[in-house]
Amino acid sequence: MIELGQLKIFTAEEVAQRLGTTAARIRSLIKKGELTARRVGKTYFITEKKLEEFLECGAEPNAPVATVPAEDMSHDISRIDAILGKNEGSPRRE
Repeated sequence: MIELGQLKIFTAEEVAQRLGTTAARIRSLIKKGELTARRVGKTYFITEKKLEEFLECGAEPNAPVATVPAEDMSHDISRIDAILGKNEGSPRRE
């Protein structure tokens, strides 16, 4: 976990461990847009806020979840970019 002030950021593996599922399942939820995350290199990062929102919807990590549009996370992305250092040379994926 990365902690900067009150912002907590988890990897997909850390979220999987906390929820008792696999990292592959968490990555699948991310790719389907059911769990909002930011990818840096090969690693997905999930803010505590986005994880809480996902869980508040009554979602179970091992059960199928209805696809919902991902909420705008531009504020979270800019904070993660600031923490991890944005690579200006590569295109940004959204």
